[in-house]
Amino acid sequence: MPSHTAGTPRLGVGTFPVSGLGRPSAEQATALLTRALDAGIRLIDTADSYHLPGESEGYAERLVLAALERWGGDVTEVAVITKGGRRLLPDGTRVSAASPLDLEQACRRSLDRLGLDAIPLYLLHRPDPAVPYAESLRALATLCDTGLVERVGISNADLDQIALAHDILGERFTAVQNEYSPWNRAAEPELRHCLEHDLEFLPWGGFGGAESGSRPDTEPALRELAERHGCTPHQVLLLWLLEQGTCPIPGVRRPESLDSCLAALALPNRQQIAIDAASVIDRISGVSTVSTTPASPTFPAH
Repeated sequence: MPSHTAGTPRLGVGTFPVSGLGRPSAEQATALLTRALDAGIRLIDTADSYHLPGESEGYAERLVLAALERWGGDVTEVAVITKGGRRLLPDGTRVSAASPLDLEQACRRSLDRLGLDAIPLYLLHRPDPAVPYAESLRALATLCDTGLVERVGISNADLDQIALAHDILGERFTAVQNEYSPWNRAAEPELRHCLEHDLEFLPWGGFGGAESGSRPDTEPALRELAERHGCTPHQVLLLWLLEQGTCPIPGVRRPESLDSCLAALALPNRQQIAIDAASVIDRISGVSTVSTTPASPTFPAH
């Protein structure tokens, strides 16, 4: 993954919301992703299984290609993250498919849909109960060694699986993507490990939503803190995620939501907001304060 240099937001954009139920049109989604690239975002998160039930796989990946083509910038500057090893069946059921053959075929299809020479970061979407985890990891190593992908990572992984990834993948292994939010901080150990071992931690579900049953604007304490600082609850949460040392990848459906995320990074009091948010979010989480050291400067220049 590229470094977050001065002028580049330490922020990605996720494509799950523009590919599932309630999604905008393909044209609106392409325009939204292009807007993110125009604003300086250089990380886009997607997956081959981001599509509607009964629809052909790779809908979101095709949106990414359309946005990259419309943007017209240097595609090598963009860290496109996609995931394989997970399928969405026509009845809406999600199943794992992470055998070496499954992953090779899925990766090649993703590569074709994205129109890239190599995928910058390819993640194993979820462990497959039917396949030894080491086999799936060795398949990721092969994808790297054959030049189909540049770097690999794992998603929905615990500490033992992360340790195995270190052993099998070595320097090819650069990122972990786990659920992490004020309403689910079970991944604190994995986050701390990533910070200590120079791995990127990409939080999914960081802003709550339908699956968690929670949202920032439904938390009175977050609303009060946001009002006091002249921002929104979502912006407070984004700044907290950054302060934790993660690289947030908010999924957005509307230009206004994207603009709000970008505006949070330019708030003059953003450091104080993040500091004040820590105790508020600890209370929401029901945990004591967790001390982490960010993996890179918390708020880089823009």
